[in-house]
Amino acid sequence: MEASILRAIALLVWMALDKQILVLVEKIAENDLDGLFKIMRIKDQKAWLSKRYSVVKSARYLWILSPFIPSVLLDVLVLLLTIILYKQKYYWLKQKAIQKRLLMRYQFPIYLRQLQVLLQNNTVLTSFQLSISQAPMSMKEDIQTMVDHLCLHPNQLEEYMTFLEYYHLPEIQRAMKWMYRYQYSGALHSYHHFNRMIVATSKWLRQERSFQKSKHLLVSQWWGLVPLLAVSLVFMSAMMQIMMNLFERR
Repeated sequence: MEASILRAIALLVWMALDKQILVLVEKIAENDLDGLFKIMRIKDQKAWLSKRYSVVKSARYLWILSPFIPSVLLDVLVLLLTIILYKQKYYWLKQKAIQKRLLMRYQFPIYLRQLQVLLQNNTVLTSFQLSISQAPMSMKEDIQTMVDHLCLHPNQLEEYMTFLEYYHLPEIQRAMKWMYRYQYSGALHSYHHFNRMIVATSKWLRQERSFQKSKHLLVSQWWGLVPLLAVSLVFMSAMMQIMMNLFERR
């Protein structure tokens, strides 16, 4: 009885401290959460964290079952459920971000190819501006932002290097360095850098296509095992039935 009263008090205290706990949740959030928000285009971060905590709060209502469940078991259930609910939304977000990161690894070299065509008759800045309409949807906002910044600070390398930096893809950073060198090198050096970009992009495209092909083949191989597994189960069921019939006859 005393344990039930203590849990009821703890439940009321927890409910009263919701605002303070939400502030604490914002401070102890995972280190890579900002990058995940950028990848997933989540603008209102506080709303996401608030919704995350709202899901976590449902675990505390298990204490209402205190008269029916042993004390230690109930406390363990509340603790485990709180941890699971707190991490579940983060892992879901991270998994979605990983998928977008893989998609970006595939889309960016294709976009870079389009950009190389535009570079033959335009400056780097103009090429970026013209490429926006044909760029993948996931990149258009970032390209527009970079173009706006380059119009204000055309000589800043940082404006190139911050492009899609939150994806943490070294290939993108390397390509943007080449863009900067191409913009501010002499004619001979520009031609050299342009050829390097073409070679590197071709290699990157081959790698990504090979990766995508191997991934599809892996999925196909697993699906190919399904009929084999089904036949094996049918065969084992038939053998079990035959053995049972033999034992019954004896």
